[in-house]
Amino acid sequence: FPSHDTFGKFEQYLKISEDLFRDNALYKSEAISWYSGRGDFTFSYDSLPKVTIETTTIIGKNRNDSSVIEFTSGIFLPTEYKFLGNGGKVLWTRVGLKEEEASARLKKYVLPVKTTLFSADSALLSFPKYFKEPLLGKIEDKISDNPAQREATYPRFTTYASSFSIPNMYKNVDYLS
Repeated sequence: FPSHDTFGKFEQYLKISEDLFRDNALYKSEAISWYSGRGDFTFSYDSLPKVTIETTTIIGKNRNDSSVIEFTSGIFLPTEYKFLGNGGKVLWTRVGLKEEEASARLKKYVLPVKTTLFSADSALLSFPKYFKEPLLGKIEDKISDNPAQREATYPRFTTYASSFSIPNMYKNVDYLS
């Protein structure tokens, strides 16, 4: 007979599959939920069950805030609660910046869907007001319980550049790092 643990994992897989089919949800709880913007999934099994998701928007939400990764695709590992993302774009619209003012392009990333925080290495930040060329670095985004624009600290970007400058950051002030 299969073990109790095997039945538990199978039950978990059925619940996750139901959430995917019903709500396009990668994960749902009282604290955090992550959704795919489209319901076109391909299920497969290797050593683990996998769900391939073609180009979509991934949205994370709690009661007060949300995080969005546009133009991404990837593989969702339902029993691991991870989305292995390829490509994508993160905007700073929730802190009041327009898409053309600030955005980050993602390459590969891992989104742990049971959490409110994710990060991606080798992201390219475009912020034309301060930088002529995109900066390479790490982006972090967190869904907050207190997302007021004035107090928002996410998304965050840390450049890999050892030094850079921002001329005229403020009137008569240059920034050198």
